[in-house]
Amino acid sequence: MAKDYDAVIIGAGPGGYAAGIKCARNGLKTAVIERDKPGGTCLNYGCIPSKALLGSAEFIIKARHANLMGLDVSFGEPNWGRIQSRKDAIVKSFTSGVEGLLRSNGAELIIDDAEVKENGSVRLKNAGREISCEHIILASGSEPKGIPSIPFDGKKVISSKEALNLKEIPKSMVIIGGGVIGCEMGCLYASMGCKTTIIEALPRLLPREDDWAGRLLEKEFRKINLKALTDVKVSSAETSGDLCRLHLSSGEVLESEKVLVAVGRRPVISEETAKALSLELSVGEVVIDEKMQTSAKGVYALGDLAGKTYLAHGAYLEAEILADILAGKGGQIKDYHLVPRAVYSFPEAAGVGLTEKEAREKGIDYSVTKSGFLANGRSLAHNQTAGEVRIIKDKADGRIVGVSMVGESATEMISTARLIIGTNEKAGEVSFPHPTVSEVLKEAWMGAYGESIHLPPQK
Repeated sequence: MAKDYDAVIIGAGPGGYAAGIKCARNGLKTAVIERDKPGGTCLNYGCIPSKALLGSAEFIIKARHANLMGLDVSFGEPNWGRIQSRKDAIVKSFTSGVEGLLRSNGAELIIDDAEVKENGSVRLKNAGREISCEHIILASGSEPKGIPSIPFDGKKVISSKEALNLKEIPKSMVIIGGGVIGCEMGCLYASMGCKTTIIEALPRLLPREDDWAGRLLEKEFRKINLKALTDVKVSSAETSGDLCRLHLSSGEVLESEKVLVAVGRRPVISEETAKALSLELSVGEVVIDEKMQTSAKGVYALGDLAGKTYLAHGAYLEAEILADILAGKGGQIKDYHLVPRAVYSFPEAAGVGLTEKEAREKGIDYSVTKSGFLANGRSLAHNQTAGEVRIIKDKADGRIVGVSMVGESATEMISTARLIIGTNEKAGEVSFPHPTVSEVLKEAWMGAYGESIHLPPQK
């Protein structure tokens, strides 16, 4: 008996809708099922709305420093209502864009709550019917992790979802968690005039990156009145009054209007689906092999649900490769370290390849070359001189194995840095435009081989 679809994808976030488009382009009859809004968390409650708000915040910071650029600018209070309206308009345009992309590529979008009953069968709960398919792709994403002792109430104790949609700027906010979300939301609200403090249990911000990056961010955050307390935990919390009171392991007590819990995200999958398919799970994440197949035959998982990167562009990559696998074209993701990491804080931070810690753990004999933004012509001209680029080189064969950076345009330059991972090509033979911020990357790259005329020779 013929199947209703070749591929059914559950979830229309970055991984889900990208897989839907690519599967359809590969000639597979495809359906994408989404219970909320097309675009998933990234488009509706994460990447896009946060960057829209951070874009407005960046203008505020630049306006406050206009006198340093020779400009006499009078600066008023941020119009939060207009800032939010702008963000909502951007999100709406992208949401309709996702629907249009799926439709124009021949993939069917179904708004419903899906449950997998068995291999090759998906039940649409609201419609009350079942559809059959050859392949199932689970792409249901993730949700914010909570802290049991400080449960979300959506009003005073909030997640990143509520933080992006507050009706007004709070006078004070404490952010628990100094990872990507904590740093980005901290920069946003501190720039808006909110008294903001980040609490991180580990000794530094951005624990995923090397020590220097977190320490540098902590220093730069002070310039926008963003305070960071590291190596500190929340011992207890009182949230019943007008203000939340957090008792810290340091003995300090913080009071604030809002507490944003930003301690990470966890995969979302229905218990019925996991049980029906007997899926192998690890810390809530669906276990997949190198071709993204789960423990259930014909069932695949990608994006946050599989937990390999928790990055939208990581899900995009998985989706494109998986769609080719299902179409018989082959392919696999060889190394998740090659998916760039990006933090849109002030200043930005980014990395790709191995960190120094990871290089040590792998037993690599490596060298590190540094190049700062302070000596870069365009950075100086734009008054964006904080930060540096670091290149990690394997001494044994001269290959670049990791790049990390903090500074202006770091999230843009990291794509270029990705291209030099694994190479030992002479950087001096690659031309970078002058003056550009990206020259900081080139100087570090050349310096790794002792070729830079601006950096001390590599020892």
